[in-house]
Amino acid sequence: MEWSEWQGLIGALGGVLLTGLIGLVTAKLSHGWQREQHVEDCRQARADRRRDAYVAYLAQAQKVGDQTSLWIDVNSENLSDPKGRTITYMREMAERTHEYDACLRRVLLAAGERVQAATRTYDAWFREATRATVSELANGFKGWDEHEAPLIEAMHRELEEDAGIPER
Repeated sequence: MEWSEWQGLIGALGGVLLTGLIGLVTAKLSHGWQREQHVEDCRQARADRRRDAYVAYLAQAQKVGDQTSLWIDVNSENLSDPKGRTITYMREMAERTHEYDACLRRVLLAAGERVQAATRTYDAWFREATRATVSELANGFKGWDEHEAPLIEAMHRELEEDAGIPER
């Protein structure tokens, strides 16, 4: 083999080696970017699930509260016995309260610990407010905003953390 043939062979092998090395570096960098994108996509999907669950829960709580007040306005004169009123309410409002419970479960499954704790506190107040409104004909929902505010604040903070927004 002559020197020019060796040069051709070395050039061809060098080109193959260089092309392979560039391909390997490109694949490694691309894999890293894909992994970062996958992590970002998962984080965003979690934030979306949480946001959807939180909105549905708060809307359903408002709906049940409004419908409970309306139910009392319509039925309180016909149902003077607190026990009978409670039983009738539970039967007639069962579908709505089941929807509320389903939304509550979605929040508890999607939320972090801070929102779970705030949700449990809010839910305990909400159930007691509903009970007082139905059985005692009292305005159990008085102070709704004060009870809802800590839950909304915890939800906002968690969604901001998911989005990578620094705390205020």
